[in-house]
Amino acid sequence: MMMNKKLLFFFLFFGFSCSENDEDNAPKDTPTSGKITILSDSAYQPIIQSAVEVFTTKYPESNISVKYLNEYDAWSQFVNDSAKLLITSRKPNEKEIEYFNQLKFDPTVRPLAYDALAFLLHPSVKDTCLTYDEIRQIITGEITDWKNIASGTKSGKIQLVMDNAKGSSARTLKEQFLGKKNFPSSITATQDFQKVIDWVAEHPNSLGVIPVSWVCDSNDPKLLSFFSKIKVAEIAATEVSRDRGEGYQPFQAYLAQKKYSFTREIFAVGRYFHSGLASNFSSFLAGPKGQLIFLKSGLLPATQPIRIQSIKQ
Repeated sequence: MMMNKKLLFFFLFFGFSCSENDEDNAPKDTPTSGKITILSDSAYQPIIQSAVEVFTTKYPESNISVKYLNEYDAWSQFVNDSAKLLITSRKPNEKEIEYFNQLKFDPTVRPLAYDALAFLLHPSVKDTCLTYDEIRQIITGEITDWKNIASGTKSGKIQLVMDNAKGSSARTLKEQFLGKKNFPSSITATQDFQKVIDWVAEHPNSLGVIPVSWVCDSNDPKLLSFFSKIKVAEIAATEVSRDRGEGYQPFQAYLAQKKYSFTREIFAVGRYFHSGLASNFSSFLAGPKGQLIFLKSGLLPATQPIRIQSIKQ
């Protein structure tokens, strides 16, 4: 009889221990509550910041911290499992997919919106239309002086400046024009989007490259000050297109009509195993309210239709 009591005690203790371990391993967040940290390309800081504010207002028991990093560092931390959600302008590459496959894990990739690269010019520049091929030749170093631009309205050594050598702007241009080659040594990286704008405003021969999300939000009072400092270049497909006046800026209507050459997509990449806060925030960004935030911020929503109206002056 004594042995049976001891045996019963053992099973009770064992059962309690298992329950306690399960509780330790249980998710600490739900779809509408808890605390998480997510990663975002710093290119999208203004928009994701607004989205987090709207989401946490709707779900006051949720707490979402965002680490804004350059694209390279954001992906490195995401792969190393420091966060369950990443906002980025590219899908996982082959090496990352191979690594996830080794973990027997398939990341969730959800389209959110379309953005673009904006090319910034000094306000003194009169002819603000460049061709796609001229941009290519500037990036590759084939064109180094404004006098070699076909419009011929400016001269002086071109100073190309972008935000970050590890950022999504640099990666996009490298994939599009350079492949495995490096950027010319004359290109300057400032490490900051605002510094690119300030640099262009102070250097008449410069050509700045930043994500359009930093200069497209018509509701942002800073935007007016940006446009007093710089001009956003128009991009024409060819010289013939430029002669016909068919140059386009990286704004919503032209992204929707696929007339702008440097458009790219924004994704929410998730590595979550339960329906928690990260999963729900990703769904929110792709849903009607999140898509409206992208729309009002000046980008093109990926999952919600928009109406384009032509206004004649």
